Amino acid sequence: MKKILLLQSILCVFALCAGMKGVSLELMDYEVNSDVNWRKVGDSVRNMSRAGLVTATEKITPFSQDYAFEMTVSPVKRTSRNPGDAGICLISPDKNTIWRVLLVDNGRKCYVDLRVESRNEQINRKSCNVKCVSGSGFRWQYGKPCRLYIACANNVITSKVSLDGKTLVSHTAKAPSGVPYICGFHSGAMLAQYSEPAARWGEVAKTVKKPLKLVDPACIFVYTGKGAYLKAAEKLISDDMKD
Repeated sequence: MKKILLLQSILCVFALCAGMKGVSLELMDYEVNSDVNWRKVGDSVRNMSRAGLVTATEKITPFSQDYAFEMTVSPVKRTSRNPGDAGICLISPDKNTIWRVLLVDNGRKCYVDLRVESRNEQINRKSCNVKCVSGSGFRWQYGKPCRLYIACANNVITSKVSLDGKTLVSHTAKAPSGVPYICGFHSGAMLAQYSEPAARWGEVAKTVKKPLKLVDPACIFVYTGKGAYLKAAEKLISDDMKD
């Protein structure tokens, strides 16, 4: 029965991805902190510093529980002794939950990972049953553009990474029910270039909570780990919730 449901979700994702629409990079929300600087390079954008999260706005795409997004990501170089990554995201309205398919460089190998980050402790890698379905041995290379794809359909997350039109690695996971998403892209301790974003969505979510102002707390954890900075981040979250 579980295999049948998974197959149905995968078929729904394929249907969802038919007729993907281009997403405007100009209308993205380039939320920034002191470590982020983005530059437009032709028809693409490139981060010029350490980390950042860019989110689509409702001017170009709505929130939906059935959502697919893909983008070409060209990794340039890691900028820290810490692990670096670059990829694309599905982001919940309140940013409590973010799904990322990432090109990761941990200093030993360059691999692909699907990650979930949530302020809800019950939503984690284990509870969401994140699995690499194929291509666990794939190793990406700097300077070679990869096409990254992530989708949510019937509460199943599906991600894949393709090179020269061939899918080389894919993941699946169980998503929390009833959560709509919007697309975005991410960098963490890695310079990368992002281009050719495209999205498709199903039924538009009727109610959307006001997003938090804090940008990607995971970036703070990755780059500092300093107690004072983390406390400042926690204060930002709590202050924002007072609005």
